Amino acid sequence: MVRNLSEGGNALLGIGYFLSVLTILTFLGGSTAVFAFFMYPISIVLRGVGWIRLGINIKKYLITGIAIIVLAPLYYMGFLFNEPVSKTLGLKIGQLLAILLAIWLIYSIFEAVGYFMLGQDNNKLFYGALISIIGFLVVFYNLLVIWSGKGLETLILLYPALPFLLLSSIFAAIGSFKMSS
Repeated sequence: MVRNLSEGGNALLGIGYFLSVLTILTFLGGSTAVFAFFMYPISIVLRGVGWIRLGINIKKYLITGIAIIVLAPLYYMGFLFNEPVSKTLGLKIGQLLAILLAIWLIYSIFEAVGYFMLGQDNNKLFYGALISIIGFLVVFYNLLVIWSGKGLETLILLYPALPFLLLSSIFAAIGSFKMSS
C-alpha cells in the first residue's frame, strides 16, 4: 500500500468521478444530456485537482492531473463552440469532433494509466475502472466515420461506449472514496 497520499485527494477524486457518473447518466437519458454541460466541467476540475494533489507526494500521479487540467478544457470548449471553432480553424464539423475526441482519448488514457497505478499502489477497485478501455476502443473505432461526418448526429455512434465509461467512473468513484492514506 502507498502511504502519504495527499489528504483530500481521494475525496476530490471520489466526488469528481461521482459527477462523471451523473454526467454519463444524463447522456443515456437523451433529453437530460443538457445537464452534462454543467456537471462535466465541475467533474473535470475536481478530478484534475484530485490527481494533482495525489501527485504532490507521489509524482507519478501528477501527469494525469496535468493532462486533465490542460486537455479537458480544450475538449469541452471545442464542443461548446464547435461551429465558430471549426470555421476559425477551417475544419468541417466532423473533423473538429474527431480531433476533440482524440484529445479526450489522450487525457482519458492518462486517467486509465492512473487507475492501473492506483490499483497497484492503493486499491484494487481501480482495476475495475480499466473497463473504460473498451469505451476508448469504441470511440477510436468510430473516429474516421465521425471525421467524415457532417455534424453532431454522428456522435450517436459513441453511445455503445457509455456503459463502459459509466462502469469505469463507478469503480473510480468507489475506489477513490476507499483509498487508504
